[in-house]
Amino acid sequence: REKNNSLCIGLDIDPDKFPSGADTSLSGMESFGKDVIDATIDFCPVYKPNFAFFERFGSQGFALLERLVSHINGRAIVIADAKRGDIGNTSRHYATSILDGMGCDAITISPYMGRDAIQPFIENPEKGVFVLAVTSNQSASEIQEHGNQSNPLYKKVIQIAQELNTGENIGLVVGATKTEVMEEIRELSNGMPWLIPGVGTQGGDLETALRISHKNGIGIINVSRGILYAGDGSLNDVIQSAKNYTEKIIPATTEYCMEPRELLKLLQETGAMLNGHFLLTSGRHSNVYIEKFRILEHPRALDDVCRAMSETVQNQNVELVLGAAIGGILIAGGVGKYLDVKHIFSERVDGKMELRRGFSITKGQRIIIVEDIITTGGSVFELIQLAKDYEAEIVHVVNLVDRSSGEVNFEVPTTALLTIPSESWEPEDCPLCQQGVAITQRGRTGKQMETV
Repeated sequence: REKNNSLCIGLDIDPDKFPSGADTSLSGMESFGKDVIDATIDFCPVYKPNFAFFERFGSQGFALLERLVSHINGRAIVIADAKRGDIGNTSRHYATSILDGMGCDAITISPYMGRDAIQPFIENPEKGVFVLAVTSNQSASEIQEHGNQSNPLYKKVIQIAQELNTGENIGLVVGATKTEVMEEIRELSNGMPWLIPGVGTQGGDLETALRISHKNGIGIINVSRGILYAGDGSLNDVIQSAKNYTEKIIPATTEYCMEPRELLKLLQETGAMLNGHFLLTSGRHSNVYIEKFRILEHPRALDDVCRAMSETVQNQNVELVLGAAIGGILIAGGVGKYLDVKHIFSERVDGKMELRRGFSITKGQRIIIVEDIITTGGSVFELIQLAKDYEAEIVHVVNLVDRSSGEVNFEVPTTALLTIPSESWEPEDCPLCQQGVAITQRGRTGKQMETV
């Protein structure tokens, strides 16, 4: 993030592809690798040495690999493209060798032998793994898509990766050539970072990979041959190719500015996450309350969440942003600013959502509805009905936090920056009431709420 870039240069150093007359010895390979690193390190945040290109030369090649990792010396992230995966005890030795001994920051993992082949690599929370999910090679579908169409094998891999990701140090390898399943994988992977091979020589589309991977997460774009052997293979052409990719990547990297874990951290740091016994606006009871104004009162935090919300509906030709008073006023204004469109808000009059203060919606107008916290979605349903009364076209619903775990269906495309599965109960079923725990009612919007 310090470099505002998600380019990864794959160090697949192949002397057979060096320009005519170049030094193809191990010494020449080392000089080339170090020159590429030194020329790009100021703007490239990640390097991925492919172990096979070094191991082919035996112990001397492995020693060269170690020297290149040492040369990077913490100036960038190093992902070991080793594709390891074995029984637990063997994997533990691999982890010790590559992550601790060599000093790589992460490693690619084959999940075929199950979760005990992954666990040893994630025991150190400072180190990470990228699990092969959907790769870019031609025959990958033979195994990865095995099973019925609705439940291919790669979905099980994603499920296991999520279950193991308690330390938030697991990502997925998702090939850029697999655009037909990338949207679904982004939803299933719930914000996990992606390592994306296949851009460039293998034909993967960079723009599509960026657009999908940076929705609710980040995609690290790996380019190997397209950079290392660009043009005539000279260092100048290598540098220029890396810069060209960077110029295409940076706009997408800076657009999707907030990951779910960052929002969760922000909620905790601002004191917005409260524990106790609360009466929610929906009338339900809960042991968790999110005081949204603890975030919204901070200008920078408000700006960050509004920017992130706006990016979920980019390129959808939004013409108007609609929110509900009171919290929705601030959010609608911030999202409208980033989309460069008008924003309005509804108010509750005699228990019903209405537009006042001269606000109006025109027939056929493309609008998005923004909301802060969703539990039952009552306010959003009311805003949807309000928009329908004006015969508007509802493009999307975007909310800050979804407490329903995605169970509320608005029958329009919906995105939440953060999903928090938190319990809530009808008053008669509330275990806290049954235990005699005093209830707290925070915030009023004028909506009719049940009396305690």
